[in-house]
Amino acid sequence: MDVARRMIRENWGWLIIAALVASASCSREGQEADQAPFHDTGREILGDPQAVVAVVDGDPVTLAEVELVVRFWLESRAGELQGTRSRKELQQRALTQIIDQILLSHEAERHKICVADSAVDGMTEAWGEHFAAPEEREAKLAENHLTPEMVRTSMRRELLVRELVRREIRDTVQVSDDEQRAYYQAHPEVFDTTQVRASHILFEVQAGATADEVLAIQTRAKEVLALVKSGGDFAALAREHSDCKSREQGGDLGFCTRRQWLKPFADAAFALAPGETSDLVGSTVGFHIIKVTEIKEDGWHPYSEHVMAYIRALLVDRVVQSTADRLAKRLRTETRVDVRI
Repeated sequence: MDVARRMIRENWGWLIIAALVASASCSREGQEADQAPFHDTGREILGDPQAVVAVVDGDPVTLAEVELVVRFWLESRAGELQGTRSRKELQQRALTQIIDQILLSHEAERHKICVADSAVDGMTEAWGEHFAAPEEREAKLAENHLTPEMVRTSMRRELLVRELVRREIRDTVQVSDDEQRAYYQAHPEVFDTTQVRASHILFEVQAGATADEVLAIQTRAKEVLALVKSGGDFAALAREHSDCKSREQGGDLGFCTRRQWLKPFADAAFALAPGETSDLVGSTVGFHIIKVTEIKEDGWHPYSEHVMAYIRALLVDRVVQSTADRLAKRLRTETRVDVRI
């Protein structure tokens, strides 16, 4: 996974198993350990991918499903997982998210919400387009210890949850003009259209790294920073030392607005003048040395109908997410959920 892509902010949302299969890597070696059915090492859960790790109101969840979500997070959002103590913690978080989706889909059914087979068929066909041929799709499913039936079940759950959220939550949310204007005034960085072109040298820190590992990476970063400050060729040092794919372009990340970068990175980059280089900057991805090469000061997005619509959608999404989370939490207390890891 390109670290430069991981630096761009993304919203967390409901994840469906089917969407993950197309991008997930192969199963971890040793996952089918001889423990039966699974074994808690204290740091992670290992064992038979088909092992049932939870039963939610009669619906089983397998270790393979949990691992698929974990691998997706590690590959696409590793920078947001800094501070995670172990893979087991990620497995438990992934299981919680799967449990919530099942609970909310069951709640949708209790509200007499139905999903047409044609809607599931359409989602299945769209998903199938990720693969060059049916054989590739079947191989990917087998590789991840999943079946077509499991994929369709996950898709149906996703559609049920979407419709429940739309009817019972989203359609009831109201956002006032005062709330919209208050957000605009409190978050000027969101509407600043100034763009900075920056290069960086990244020293990546993997999720779950120990204190000693972080210290070793930081020490290496400081050594390279000294070379930069003493007049070393930034692009050449980036090509030699950076852990980001941008090293192929001498560390160049192109033009970005402030909100397109992680906050510590953006704060440092926007404080530099063209030609200046930062000190060591820490972020959830790792440590950076940043050099600004150009600035485009385009101004601000005025408080227009377009901006108001953007803010309204953002504030509605926040309320929807928090309300859905509270609903799932309540359902966990009211439903039989047997968690085995």
